[in-house]
Amino acid sequence: MQKAKRSLLKKNLLNLLMSFIQKVLLTLPPEMN
Repeated sequence: MQKAKRSLLKKNLLNLLMSFIQKVLLTLPPEMN
């Protein structure tokens, strides 16, 4: 049970990170990509 909860948390953190990175990429000027 604890292990499953930890992997779920890790997945959530990864999703947060990905969406954050996408937002940052969107806010960058096109020449930076």
